[in-house]
Amino acid sequence: MRPNAANGGPVRVRHYFPSVWFGVAILVFLVVFFRIFGLSKDWLNYDDIFDVLRVSGLGDGEEDYERIETGFKVLALGLIGLSLSNTATYGVIAAIAAFVKCGAINLLARSGTAYVFALIFYLFVFVPLHELTQLRAALAIALLFVSYACLLHDKNWLALTVAIISIGFHISSALMLPLFLLIFLFQRNVIALTRARAITFGITIFAASTVAIAVLIAYFEEELPIIAAYQELGFGDAPTNPFAPHILLNLAMILTGLVLWDQVSRHLKSV
Repeated sequence: MRPNAANGGPVRVRHYFPSVWFGVAILVFLVVFFRIFGLSKDWLNYDDIFDVLRVSGLGDGEEDYERIETGFKVLALGLIGLSLSNTATYGVIAAIAAFVKCGAINLLARSGTAYVFALIFYLFVFVPLHELTQLRAALAIALLFVSYACLLHDKNWLALTVAIISIGFHISSALMLPLFLLIFLFQRNVIALTRARAITFGITIFAASTVAIAVLIAYFEEELPIIAAYQELGFGDAPTNPFAPHILLNLAMILTGLVLWDQVSRHLKSV
């Protein structure tokens, strides 16, 4: 149930096409299991992680294994305990992330049409980037989706709990906790943002985050082996193609949100 600002009474959360949640999850599993698009860049890393789990469980492992978050290791170990192969384990985890995201998007959708467009965006942008490659990030983002939906439905403690749990799947989720706290504390101000102020705020946050990340990487380069590992692999060396399809799709979604700003704001006020 969620509040309705128009009349003060509750309205029931609509479940748009629940079978689609399972359909997308099954699709993601099949794509992974049968390697329809080949092996992801991170597959060998996860293959090694699953092998270490089979031998060591949650005990000591290799250095790269130690940096893997506990929540992810517990989930993977549970699936491995079902005698699943490494490929099937990867596929099931990816399917779980997809299912959770579909449900979370449903909680945020205000109409069936909006839900369908959001799913199309998710399938073409997030699935290739996360479910098929960055598996831990896929789970963390799925939980952050749920946390955000809970926050907008005034389930604040549940939102905080889910957000904290997401850190157990990818440590980068911790960066979202301050943002979620700001949304909770200043929700009315966020809803009241004008289009111009939202653009200014977004650009400021992006610029500040970019500078902060660069400074932190430079400062903690020697303390965090993972940074050196990514640098050795040439991560970030290749120039970004601003006309890549997934970037253009993201830009299209952002522009659509700005064009429909009044409608989006009105919907948020009734969440």
